[in-house]
Amino acid sequence: MKKVTAQDSTSHWLRSAFMDIHMPFMTGFDVIQKTQDVKFIIITAYDSFEHAQMALRLEVSDILAKPIRLDQLRQSIDRALGGKYTENSTVNAALAYIQKYYREDIRLSNLAEEVCCTESHLSRLFRQYMDETVISYVHHVRIKKAANLLKDGMSVQEAAEEAGYQSLNNFYKYFKQFMKETPAAYLRK
Repeated sequence: MKKVTAQDSTSHWLRSAFMDIHMPFMTGFDVIQKTQDVKFIIITAYDSFEHAQMALRLEVSDILAKPIRLDQLRQSIDRALGGKYTENSTVNAALAYIQKYYREDIRLSNLAEEVCCTESHLSRLFRQYMDETVISYVHHVRIKKAANLLKDGMSVQEAAEEAGYQSLNNFYKYFKQFMKETPAAYLRK
């Protein structure tokens, strides 16, 4: 697990790339497998569940289908770069860490250690710059990831597990809290 510190969080965010799947000599997935510390956004003309599954396994930030709308591109870049930016390097480091390790058991104590500050200082900064608690933000990230997985055809159980939830009850609770509806109602839209 790479330790993201306040000093390298900005450069960590700047390492992102757009990748096509079908290219001469090697596939985009081959390139992604051989590359470290880069956030990839796949751009493709192919609409394939297998491609979505492979992208998920490789922790690709997003897949965009051609032709691409400008608003889709902006949203995708925001997701790849960690969502929100702040003027505070400690909060940025925490955001980068959460975006990368959201599936793991992230506790305030561990996160504070990762970004080299105390729990109380991180809590105060996070609320000041993000207007929510660290744990609430972690759940927010997980539910957004799960919602995308559900849209891509994954089952509720699989999406919950891929998003880092060990308990379906917790997944349903936070899904309803952030999405204002159950996963079943979300899928019916």
